Amino acid sequence: FSGSQLIDGLTYNPDGTLQSDTIQQNILPLSIDIYSARIDYSQTIASSLKMETGIKTSMVRTNNVSDFYNNSGTAWVPDFVLSNAFNYKENINAAYLNLNKSYGKWMIQAGMRLENTNYDGLQSSLSQKEDSAFKKNYISLFPSAFASYDADENNRFGVSLSRRIDRPAFRDLNPFISFLDKYTYSTGNPFLQPQFSYNAELSHTYKNKFTTTINYSITKGMINETLSQQGNLIIRSIGNIGTRYNWGISENFTIPVTPWFTSSVFANLYQNKYNGMINGFPFKANQLTLAFTVNNQLRFQNGWSAELSGSYTSRNRDEGQAIFSPAGQVAAGIAKSLLNNKASIKLNVRDIFYTQNPKEIQNFQNVQSSVRLSRDTRVITIAFVWRFGMQAKSKTAASTTDEQKRVQLN
Repeated sequence: FSGSQLIDGLTYNPDGTLQSDTIQQNILPLSIDIYSARIDYSQTIASSLKMETGIKTSMVRTNNVSDFYNNSGTAWVPDFVLSNAFNYKENINAAYLNLNKSYGKWMIQAGMRLENTNYDGLQSSLSQKEDSAFKKNYISLFPSAFASYDADENNRFGVSLSRRIDRPAFRDLNPFISFLDKYTYSTGNPFLQPQFSYNAELSHTYKNKFTTTINYSITKGMINETLSQQGNLIIRSIGNIGTRYNWGISENFTIPVTPWFTSSVFANLYQNKYNGMINGFPFKANQLTLAFTVNNQLRFQNGWSAELSGSYTSRNRDEGQAIFSPAGQVAAGIAKSLLNNKASIKLNVRDIFYTQNPKEIQNFQNVQSSVRLSRDTRVITIAFVWRFGMQAKSKTAASTTDEQKRVQLN
């Protein structure tokens, strides 16, 4: 992969006259090598008792270079102060054991996963600054338990407990500087640690249509964006900001209103509470949020169908330091089957009223920031699908690995 950015910083005097024009170029070649192998085994070892076990190992190597150049007016001159290189290696070895047993109206499952993590990194500067290196290894246990009870043919109850780990994206570990403007830049954090969560959930399902869920979780070492001020500069980075406490209640149901009209609704009321430190300052905050989505499917005669959906999220604090204003969107589509259902054509419009542009506010210690995110969220698509020949059975593809999910290029 390779990326680049051209920064043209214009500074004006109070009377509107141009004071300076600074032009920089940043070239960012990147390579990520991921190697992964796993072995899984399952066996029914007694009546209705199933055992699953397995091992996995993965190796990740990333090589990053950030080359800065200043425009002298006649040529691009290397900037050795800002330019540097970053190499990162990670090895994770894991083993797991799950036991699953059904007994009458009960189904019980318990498991344990053991992980050994080893990683090291080196940031090399092209100037006179010293190189920086880090190295760490640790072992973690992740127990989980789940039970369900079928009270009768209409009611099912469930409970689950688990400990989980979420590792940072590889780009969040990269300490390179990316300029947003002359006074604002973003950078990763090579000392970022994984976040660990403890989760509990209770659920009730009625007639396989209505599901109510109550959940509570504690996330320690939460990974989150941070803002800090150094002189006239605002620095956006990533850090482990402390502990997040989350509770919520959700409702998910699908209603066949008529034989040709089906409506699905998901609503979630939750609260996030934070307690930690950001850049040496104590951070405490909480926010109650309501989010819901509605999807309506309509089927007509002669192969016609339509879809109308919408979503809304009230004021939320899902990212700790940042407060997001309410936002939502409406989407619609219409489709027609053709050629005896061998082909179809669909027209879809997303964010019809162009409302999916939330405002972000940050007001913490000496940093005050207000950002309006305006993106191309109103999109019209036309798709034509033609199915011809024998319909071969598809083979199960390899699932996306956890390491691949952590590769974020945008």
